[in-house]
Amino acid sequence: MFVSTSHVKRQLVSSRNVCVKVSIFVPIMSLTSAKLLLRQAYRDPGGDEFYCVKFTTIASRNRKYNSVRYHCVLVAAGLLGNIQLFDVKGGKSMGCISPACGNSINDLSVHPTLPQLVAIASKDLSLHVWNIDTRVKVMQLCSRGLYGHVDELLTCDWSPDNGNRLISSGMDHYLIVWDLSTSECKHAIEMSHCFTEDLESCQG
Repeated sequence: MFVSTSHVKRQLVSSRNVCVKVSIFVPIMSLTSAKLLLRQAYRDPGGDEFYCVKFTTIASRNRKYNSVRYHCVLVAAGLLGNIQLFDVKGGKSMGCISPACGNSINDLSVHPTLPQLVAIASKDLSLHVWNIDTRVKVMQLCSRGLYGHVDELLTCDWSPDNGNRLISSGMDHYLIVWDLSTSECKHAIEMSHCFTEDLESCQG
């Protein structure tokens, strides 16, 4: 199984109660007996062009029954600077974080041990870390050349051991390694788990 981005012919699709024409989608395909089969297709009703996609998991909490379920999620981002979330099992959109930054998102990377943390590298020279479970921006590491890049970012990635380092690179020919092991960064990450979408703090 692999993920590929592709432009396709315009098709009429339905998003909630509104029908819109879109041409960008992220298909998930499988190769079986030398036949390429389309399994799922995720379309953006706003016509966003996806530059990057990743798989991850996020938790869904049921307070009534005090239970937690984990969902396989496809994270996509691109031209409009939004982070789009799709439920792989259900084949439905889980909404988006809009805007996640000030311009296009050229790349995104999922934390190796905290799958709800996603780093995004943007055309606006900024590097952000988002908690896609609680929809909270955890931190912004650089912006418009201040203490960082002086041209648009093209890619980013976490260190594979524990995610205490984040590397970014861009059109300014720099590779910058960010240290996230500081007490301030760890506190920001911890606090990002304690908020809901409407930014209500958790108790205790």
